[in-house]
Amino acid sequence: MQEFPENSFKFGRVLAQVLCHTRELAFQICNEFERFSRYLPDIKTKVFYGGVPVAEHKRILKSECPHIIVGTPGRVLQLVREKELATKGISACSANDPCLAFAPEDR
Repeated sequence: MQEFPENSFKFGRVLAQVLCHTRELAFQICNEFERFSRYLPDIKTKVFYGGVPVAEHKRILKSECPHIIVGTPGRVLQLVREKELATKGISACSANDPCLAFAPEDR
């Protein structure tokens, strides 16, 4: 979080994303970010995974856009393909599994 300019937290856009291969892991990682947020109260984190109506995730991105998203590849890809999640402003990305970092056609 030290690499982001301090004023970038005020803009309400996704700055970082973390991809996890299971929703349980995504939920745990999101909880850790929330635990750290007591030291960075302006940072908002949300988790995106299948099993939750995609309409809820779209609403979150439009009305209370988090700075950090943690999610499973399927749901994140769906949101990107439907142009609900803009990736242009994301300056940090982490994949829990290196295989998640690249689509098969990119390997």
